[in-house]
Amino acid sequence: MQKTVFLTMLAIAVSWVSCKKDNVSKGCTQEDFIGVYSGTESCQGSDDKSTTYEIKKQGSDLVMIDGDGNNFDITTDDCKLTVPSVDLILVEFSGDGSLNGKELTVNLNLGALGFTTKCVFKGNKS
Repeated sequence: MQKTVFLTMLAIAVSWVSCKKDNVSKGCTQEDFIGVYSGTESCQGSDDKSTTYEIKKQGSDLVMIDGDGNNFDITTDDCKLTVPSVDLILVEFSGDGSLNGKELTVNLNLGALGFTTKCVFKGNKS
C-alpha cells in the first residue's frame, strides 16, 4: 500500500512540474534590435550631439549605421550586441552595447594612429 501511495504522489509531482509554465524571460531576438534609434552620442574630446543609429537586417546578419553613415556589422546574444573588432591599416574599431526595451546603448572604441576615442550612444527606438 505504501508503495502505491508513494508512486501516485510521485506521478502527481512529476506531472505538476512538467506542466508548470517556464518563467524564464526569452530576452531579445534579432528582430527586436531592428529599427531607427534617436538619441545622443558622446565622444571623448567632443561636444555631445543628437544623432540617429539604424539597425537593419542584411541577409541573415545585422548592420548598424551611425549618424555619420558608417556601417558596423554587429552580432547579438540575447539583449547584448557586439561590434566585432576590425583592424584596418591605420584605423581600428570595436564595441558593445545592449537593448533594454526600446532603449539602445552602444559603446564604440575608435582608434587611429595610436589614439583611441570612446563614444557612447544612447537612444530610443522611433
